[in-house]
Amino acid sequence: MKLSDYIRGFRKGKEAHRLEKEAMRDPFLADALEGYSRVESGADEQIELLRRRVNMRVTQKRRHTIAWSVAVSLLIGVCIGSYFLLQENTLPDEARIAMEEVSQLEPLSVQKEERKEDLVATVRKDSATIQKGLITGNREKKVVVSPHTEVPQAMTQEWIDEALETTIAEEPLAATTSSVMKSIPANDSSLTAQVAVAGKVHGTVTDSNGYPIVGATVKLKGTNQGTISDVNGNFVLKTGGNRELAVDYIGYESVTLPADTTKSLLIAMNEDQATLDEVVVVGYGSQSKGSITGAVASLKMSGTPQPTIGRKAFRKYLKESLVHPSDKDCARAKGKVILTFRVDKEGRPQDITVKKGLCASADEEAIRLIEEGPDWTMGEEPVEISIRF
Repeated sequence: MKLSDYIRGFRKGKEAHRLEKEAMRDPFLADALEGYSRVESGADEQIELLRRRVNMRVTQKRRHTIAWSVAVSLLIGVCIGSYFLLQENTLPDEARIAMEEVSQLEPLSVQKEERKEDLVATVRKDSATIQKGLITGNREKKVVVSPHTEVPQAMTQEWIDEALETTIAEEPLAATTSSVMKSIPANDSSLTAQVAVAGKVHGTVTDSNGYPIVGATVKLKGTNQGTISDVNGNFVLKTGGNRELAVDYIGYESVTLPADTTKSLLIAMNEDQATLDEVVVVGYGSQSKGSITGAVASLKMSGTPQPTIGRKAFRKYLKESLVHPSDKDCARAKGKVILTFRVDKEGRPQDITVKKGLCASADEEAIRLIEEGPDWTMGEEPVEISIRF
């Protein structure tokens, strides 16, 4: 039995008895039945009446909304239609004005085309004459334009640019540049500035591995005129004519080459082996030998054995691994420790001997650097290393 039937008064039979038993077990259902029993008869009719009133109000609101939407749509349509009607009435006048403007501009365009053709013909004529070698020192040419019309300066600039592009595509660069320079009036200084200025040589200085060299001296051979390379190895130098460049840098072999101003130079310098026989590694920053105050490792190698990692990497290893002794006997000691050793078949230093010692801790530190260092290439000659403290 449904709960609504029980509330309406149908309380007989097994279904009604079952519902009452469930109410005894379920307090919520019992409260609901008790509450409904207190309601007067006719509750269903009142509920139905309320439902109908609510539905009537919702229906009326929907009808009002639809009516307003239709009214707004009609109003927008009327406004758009009125706008297009007004545009149709004013369109013929604007079209006539545009046609008149186009007809006034046509003669100017024709004149511009004729003058441009005259200018291109003149530039080509000058270029051909220069190619044949018929150039005189006092020859003067001017841009040919129609004599009956005054040409504005801005339009002359535009025509000359177009003529230059056409002529350069057909004639050699040297003849075209000379012809254009003679065809430009004296007051067109902006066009003259566009021609490249010769007499400068530029390039990049690198080592044999392609890394830029900073501070390399680049000068004209036999003169004091020069410059130095920047942080990227680049340089620019003015030349007074056909000269040779001399490039120098400490620790590298000097390079001499022609000062070619037509292209960018790439100068690769090789290390000077005689200079690299003695390398200075400063433990507390770069210093000269005359003003050393910190721990310094000086490497001097004789014979064929060399570090397998290369001299640059070996110098870096010495610089990073050198530890200055801090005990009382060697804390203030200054000098160098000279070691000699041979290289076995496996490339390891053997028979390390202190040829000249400084103090016990310094001697041990020098031996440690060699024992823990990189492998060496094979060779019969002994290796001599000086480690400066």
